[in-house]
Amino acid sequence: MNFASLTTMTIPEGSVSRILRGAEILWAKPSAGLLPAAYQQVEYIESTGTQYILTDVVNNAAYDALFDMEFTKTGARNLTGHGSTAGYYFGVDANGIYELGGGLVMTGVSGVTRNLITVNSASALKITVNGTSRSRALGNGSPAAFRLLGGWTSLSMTCKAKLYRAQFWRDGSLIRDYVPCYRKSDNVAGLYELVAGVFHTNKGSGSFVVGADVVE
Repeated sequence: MNFASLTTMTIPEGSVSRILRGAEILWAKPSAGLLPAAYQQVEYIESTGTQYILTDVVNNAAYDALFDMEFTKTGARNLTGHGSTAGYYFGVDANGIYELGGGLVMTGVSGVTRNLITVNSASALKITVNGTSRSRALGNGSPAAFRLLGGWTSLSMTCKAKLYRAQFWRDGSLIRDYVPCYRKSDNVAGLYELVAGVFHTNKGSGSFVVGADVVE
């Protein structure tokens, strides 16, 4: 099927988990309505530069990932990824244009609008946004966990962004599926991970900004 000319497609409920164009994830099954009753799903969580979620996805094996996010800072590099591990990060440069590990810029692709971002970490780090891709060889840093909305720590770079959704896949299987939400009992915001059934809260300082409640 030629997805370049496709405008509408109806997908039977529960029959498809994701649609790919090469390595780029064009669509993935929504997570709405799957949270336990103690949590309220929200449109997004937003970091102001000091908040982040520490995942257990470590760059010691290849993975594919899908991020629905919008970077909100310009005027300085704004990055997220595997902490201080060389090459395993992406974000926007000082002009708000997408870049990946080592300052490779995706000319003409703005990161200060909401986009679906596909990341592949096989032999190289590759990101794809709206059909445009860029790759770079991976560095030799020690394995580290992915920091959602976290900066590149060794260079003291922060991440100011809104995260609407994040998924990680290995060998075609979904291993982590993060949904923005808050815990109703105390209004603490974070990400509920559906595969393991774990609520992750801020590992930095301050509190996440939250978007509107998602109402079914």
